[in-house]
Amino acid sequence: MGSESQEKIQSIATREKRVLILIMAICLMSLSLSPTFRDSLLISSQNDQQEQDVLFVPTTLQNRHNVLQSQKEAASATIATTATTQGDANYFNVLSSYQNTCNASPMTPSSSSSTTSTTNAKPIWMPMLPFTISDSLHKDLINPMTYTSHGAKSFYSSIRGKLRHCISISSSNNDKNASTTVTCLNVHPSVEMTKGMPDSKFNDFSPHYLMILRNPMTVLPAGYNAKAAKYSGVVGQIPEEEWQRVREEWFDGMLEAWEKLIVTWKKTEKYSVGMYLVYEDLFDWNTGIETMKKLRNFLSKEGFSVVPEGELGCILFRAVGRDNLERFQKRRYEYDDYIPGFTMEQKDKMIKALRRIKQEFKDDIELVLILDRYIDDIENNIKIDG
Repeated sequence: MGSESQEKIQSIATREKRVLILIMAICLMSLSLSPTFRDSLLISSQNDQQEQDVLFVPTTLQNRHNVLQSQKEAASATIATTATTQGDANYFNVLSSYQNTCNASPMTPSSSSSTTSTTNAKPIWMPMLPFTISDSLHKDLINPMTYTSHGAKSFYSSIRGKLRHCISISSSNNDKNASTTVTCLNVHPSVEMTKGMPDSKFNDFSPHYLMILRNPMTVLPAGYNAKAAKYSGVVGQIPEEEWQRVREEWFDGMLEAWEKLIVTWKKTEKYSVGMYLVYEDLFDWNTGIETMKKLRNFLSKEGFSVVPEGELGCILFRAVGRDNLERFQKRRYEYDDYIPGFTMEQKDKMIKALRRIKQEFKDDIELVLILDRYIDDIENNIKIDG
């Protein structure tokens, strides 16, 4: 091939290279990519400088395609290495933005009519494993979402002559503590209800319950820690040696209680699940707003007045708290001292229990998907230390 032809080919390749660079620049500007993202592409371009001769050497169309594909994959790999760090930074920036917004807005959502609910709305059973969420979190989620001051109640709280088992027994509805109940938090069957409940109270409650779920890998140690804080005055995370002792003695019973929660409520004669409130989705800001929308829609269908969707971000932010949202993003756990571990045998037992529930209730697609997430999390992220 003559030198003139060689120069023409190089000239064409040079123009194509410039066009490619121009397109990349336009894309970066139009997408308003973050500085970290742009820097990663610039670094990648500098690293590719040594390979520029490849683009200027006459090749077949297929070879040129391979070269461009290789460079695209290399750039993607470079971007991927910064994605987690950049994602965390964006996550925390969003929380800062919400903190400023929510601090400037009223604590209680405004409503043109501060009514509690429509007349036909009935209380909703809200079962969970003990200490999955706190009473305060329950109230901070439900009350502002439904324009109620005491809509979130505990099955175990009572007011003599006015309130029992979340149902008002007062002759007057003027007592706000005994008025409208939206959700009735309970830990049945870990602490069993009496007198045939919940089925015997079917006429007083919605036929749809709202179940709170959390991965047994985290809820078992976190629940014990919360119990120790409430009843023994423990501050912060219990010592790791204590958790190891507790799991050796009580693990089988704790796992059985987790499994029994789902099985018992799924087998109630008169009720059906209305919604699963997944703890992990609530504490992750990336999924938290959608979870709140789902909860809002469920409560609305049950007949309760609910806030506009635009209020949900601040309700979630205030209820969970910025510190908890940041901590969960970093560690997926609420304490910083250590991540509770298990033995290999205990890991296998957890996975087998989840698979049993999957098989028994395989027609409940939403539950199956949640259990699949938990199984995957256990298989890939559990800490084995015994």
